[in-house]
Amino acid sequence: MKKNKAMAAMMAVCMTAMVWNTVDFAGAAITASAATKESSEWLPDICSAFDTEGEYYDTVTGTDEVEYDLYIYEFVGSIEDMSKGIVIYGEALKDLDYEVIALERPTGMVKCQAFEKGDYHVELQVYLGGTESTEEIAAGADTTWTLILAVPTGMEFTLGSGPSGVANGEMICIGCHGSGICDGCSGIGTVTFYGITSTCPNCGGTGICSICDGEGSY
Repeated sequence: MKKNKAMAAMMAVCMTAMVWNTVDFAGAAITASAATKESSEWLPDICSAFDTEGEYYDTVTGTDEVEYDLYIYEFVGSIEDMSKGIVIYGEALKDLDYEVIALERPTGMVKCQAFEKGDYHVELQVYLGGTESTEEIAAGADTTWTLILAVPTGMEFTLGSGPSGVANGEMICIGCHGSGICDGCSGIGTVTFYGITSTCPNCGGTGICSICDGEGSY
């Protein structure tokens, strides 16, 4: 992606919003220890959650003299698709013991989500890149979204290396581990306790995972 005028304007919003260029924005200030290169913390890419590819855009230095790498992505889909991707990525990071924090977004930004683990603070910013009207988008029309992932330079991160729990843009169900079968009754619809057989309370007798409705993912 070329650094055109539209991208320059978007990055101006990004730099205004990011915690490294303000004073404790949304209560999530980055400390100088956030970019230590000795840490082995791993951050998965967002590529699988949004079914897209990203590229390195720039490295910026914060007021605390810590460096952050910016990665940029384009994603085409509805606002529901975009929201689902954020949830999927957030759930995958929760499994890696990250804390997910919704940050206040400035004008010009659709969504700002933070992910924290130890001293690391990562941000995912979402911008509207399409020409569709807000009415069309609200009605479910596809549009282009621009996503910026800000990663402390010292973190272990590789483009294209997504979380293992994500496949084809979807999060593998934590209840059935992708099988779609109720884990409580192994898919038979009944359970037996002390010699008494009854309908499985988890699936109501269907044998289908109630968390993902048998899809194996969500």
